Amino acid sequence: KTAAASGLWSSSDVWGGSFPTTGDVVVIPQGVDVTLDCNTTRLNALQIEGSLIFQDGATLPEINLVSDYIVVHQNGSFIVGSPSNLYSRRANVILTSSITPPAFYSDNDIGPVSEVKTFAVYDSGIVVIHAVGRQAPMAIVAQTVHAGDTQVQLQAPVTDWQVGDEIVLTPTGTWAEGNVGSPHCFDRTTIAAVSGSTITLATPVTYNHYSNAETHHGKTIEMRGEVFCLTSNFKISGERPGGEYGTIASDREDVAQHGGNFFSLGFDTQVRLEGVEIFHMGQTGRLGRYPVHWHLHGDAAGEYMKRCSIHDNFFRAISIHHTNNLLVQHNVVFNTRGHAVYFEDGTEEINVIDGNGVSNVAPLYNELDLDTDFDVSCYWMASVNNTIINNRASDCSNGYFYMPSKEKSIRRIVECVESTGLVFRDNVGHSLTAGLWHWHDWDPPVHQT
Repeated sequence: KTAAASGLWSSSDVWGGSFPTTGDVVVIPQGVDVTLDCNTTRLNALQIEGSLIFQDGATLPEINLVSDYIVVHQNGSFIVGSPSNLYSRRANVILTSSITPPAFYSDNDIGPVSEVKTFAVYDSGIVVIHAVGRQAPMAIVAQTVHAGDTQVQLQAPVTDWQVGDEIVLTPTGTWAEGNVGSPHCFDRTTIAAVSGSTITLATPVTYNHYSNAETHHGKTIEMRGEVFCLTSNFKISGERPGGEYGTIASDREDVAQHGGNFFSLGFDTQVRLEGVEIFHMGQTGRLGRYPVHWHLHGDAAGEYMKRCSIHDNFFRAISIHHTNNLLVQHNVVFNTRGHAVYFEDGTEEINVIDGNGVSNVAPLYNELDLDTDFDVSCYWMASVNNTIINNRASDCSNGYFYMPSKEKSIRRIVECVESTGLVFRDNVGHSLTAGLWHWHDWDPPVHQT
């Protein structure tokens, strides 16, 4: 079904008199701008070569875009809000299991036709999502929270956290106390009330969450856990078995390990994400099929991922491959498998990873035999020429792991040489087996920080 004219999705004129129906491959051709103002049927594919723009309005009903595949290419654009006008309506992009792959989805583009639940951007495609989300999805606990407590005091006010928001209090204990490994001693609940820097919980916490300043060898160390807010008004998710669109799972073991994936490919592709909630994504055992994947972007100056929540996923969280100048800032990652924030092969340089929080990352065992995922890390870096600052890591084997590579990239595009541009400072790790590792045959030069 091809859009015949620009206008609202709900207008029959846009579709030449007959609306798209369940199972259709919908095409928005070049020169056509369609505004999504209503729910779609369950599509087999949505192919965007013109533009799809989400209609905004905080008081308007929630809308769902449901499709097995979404492909933005050939100068097409997928637009939600803008930096100066953040999208306020509640909306869901739900990636579903395919029955029949669309004809345009070929090996030469973005993978074999057996891949499903795909949101792909390539061939000069543009995806720009600026949602209200939460201005600061991570907060620091100001006072120790004891088991049975129903209030949490934070170091700073969280004025836009709302009643009903889902939150996680990260663990603060040691391996010996059982706070790393199984079971993970985090608390996951919802907000019952917010007053400045005090949040009241819908249910009492099960575990203690330590918060204090300690002095060791004359140096004061802030020993405090975090609270992650997982909720946003704009969501991208993979379908759960049984067609339960958008339902958040409290335990990743009760769903199939095959979520959606957001795949962005090519030097001429642009992706900017802000305030998005991403869950039930990543496809265990499928190389390159991650919740968010910047793949072979080259110079990504002006691209970013900010203030997003990435939770309950099956394979990594944010993967960066042969992409430079990318900004990853103020995101939270909770409950995934395999390295969470992942620099793939050492060709990634001059990226900024700033102010993110990662917690509850489990090892991954699969047929890919990626043995580094057995000893999993919150942040795994194959290149040292990047800025890693103000981040936090917990509830994982390793917090930060450097394995610089001087080998050619997997794609044989550039030869990676050891760089001198490492900036690593003001990062925090707790409730880990190791806070910071670097591979045994690499010694950082003294001028690196």
